[in-house]
Amino acid sequence: MHDPVDTLVNERPILPKPASFLTRKLVGHRGVNAEDGRWLDTILQRNQRSVEPGSALVELGAPHSEIHVIVGGWAMRRKKMRDGSNQIVALHLPGEICEFNAVLGMVSDTETVAIDRVRAAAISARTLNELSTHPRLGRALWWESMASGAIQRQWFANVASANAATRMAHLLCELEQRLHLVGGSQAHGEGRVFTCPLTQMHLGNATAMSVEHANRTLAQLRRQFGLRAKGGLIEIDDLAGLQAFCGFDPGYIVLDAKSHAPSIMHGAAR
Repeated sequence: MHDPVDTLVNERPILPKPASFLTRKLVGHRGVNAEDGRWLDTILQRNQRSVEPGSALVELGAPHSEIHVIVGGWAMRRKKMRDGSNQIVALHLPGEICEFNAVLGMVSDTETVAIDRVRAAAISARTLNELSTHPRLGRALWWESMASGAIQRQWFANVASANAATRMAHLLCELEQRLHLVGGSQAHGEGRVFTCPLTQMHLGNATAMSVEHANRTLAQLRRQFGLRAKGGLIEIDDLAGLQAFCGFDPGYIVLDAKSHAPSIMHGAAR
C-alpha cells in the first residue's frame, strides 16, 4: 500500500517528500501540476512559525497583510459574542488556508486560535502577486476560497435547520472528507479513522450545543453508527450509514477544479 505522503491518489502525480498537505490537495484535486506544487512547497517553507494550543495565530482586529496556511495541527476561528463568550465559526485543518479576506487588506473581525500545536506558513500579499506566473496555482487557490465559502454556508444551514444529531453527524462527515483530501483519513474496516484533537466542548460549540447535549448526541451516534472518540482519534464503523443519516454530500468540499472549472478559468491557465 502506498504511503499517502508519497502518493496523492492512484495514478496522480507523485510528489517528493516533504510535500505539504496543501500541495497534495491542489495537485490531487484542484488541477495543479507537480512543477507548480514544488514551487508552492518552496514558498510554504519560507516563513513558518509554531503556535501553542490556546494561542492566537491571527488576533482579533489585526490588520491583514498575509494569509496563513496550516502546515500541521488544527486551528479554530472564533467570534466574540456580546455576552463575552466565543463562538466557533470555522475550523482550519492541515492543508487549509486561514483568512482568505487577507487578500483584500481587511482587518480581522475574528481571531484564529490553535487547538493543538499548530505550524503555519505565512504568504504575503507580495508573494501572492507572484501567482501571475503560475496561473494554474492561482486558479486552484481560487477554488480553495470557493470551497471555504461553501463550508461556511453549510455550517450556517445546519445550525439553522438541522436537529442536534444531524448537525453533529454532518460535521463529523465533513471533517473526515476534508482530511481525506490530504490523506489524513484512513480505512478502518468498513469505516474510517482520523486524528481529531477536538473536545466535546469544541464539537458542541461548533454545532450550537452545550457540552452535555453534545455528549448525549455523540452517544446516540455511537450506538447507531459505531462512532468512537478516544485518544485523539475518531473511528466511524459505518461511515456510509452516518452520511446517509445526515444527508451528507461531499460535493461542496471537493469542488474538483479539473472536472468542473468553467471554460474561462481553463483558458486563463493556458
